[in-house]
Amino acid sequence: MKLFDTLEIAEHELSGETKWDRVFQAIALADLLPARVTYSVGDTLTWRLLTEEDAEIYALKRRRYVRVLFCLEGSAQIDHSEIGRTLRPYSDLSDREEIEFDSWREGGITTTTLLPGQLICFAISEASRIRPSQGFRGVLLNVTVEGRSFANK
Repeated sequence: MKLFDTLEIAEHELSGETKWDRVFQAIALADLLPARVTYSVGDTLTWRLLTEEDAEIYALKRRRYVRVLFCLEGSAQIDHSEIGRTLRPYSDLSDREEIEFDSWREGGITTTTLLPGQLICFAISEASRIRPSQGFRGVLLNVTVEGRSFANK
């Protein structure tokens, strides 16, 4: 997990690569788009606006895409860990594996509070679950792990 305190810090560290430049463009457009509609740029990037109604029951792990969340308003608690019990095994078709965090006593499960202006990125080995607070608005993005994209994307 990598937490950036500001979007400017994230841009400074990640920009210059097409897929990350598109992440920042998508975040800039977020206020113009309706919530819970998914947008994409080919296979490189998908994103959607989340609200407080989008709490996740189970954690999600992806293998082909990095999960990224940017907080516009409010806050969200993000549970994340490399451990947990697999509820639904990984599907190559959906690039999803649902994970249940059995018990906080197991250790290894961390909760991070995401505040306005912060951006968090998760490694593909890490499951994450978003628990937004009242008044939360954020952008959930899925960014390809591949280093390059096709020229037409």
